[in-house]
Amino acid sequence: MLSNHPVNWSIPTCILYGDKDNLTSQETIHKFANDVDAELTIMQNGMLFFQDAGRKKTLIYNLLDKLPKGNLITDLN
Repeated sequence: MLSNHPVNWSIPTCILYGDKDNLTSQETIHKFANDVDAELTIMQNGMLFFQDAGRKKTLIYNLLDKLPKGNLITDLN
């Protein structure tokens, strides 16, 4: 149980969650995001896995846009 093993999270985090994910409930992901002060993006009609390459590419670029400028990853573009 999580209460026996609390999460100590200290790095900025963005979570991408598909609203049709059948393994993690929205209640659980909202609680986790709140507990670790993460930015939560919910993708409509998304599942646990992002099936096609076009959707993956779009999601990656959308997440990269949210990173602070000057980040090593964004500097590589």
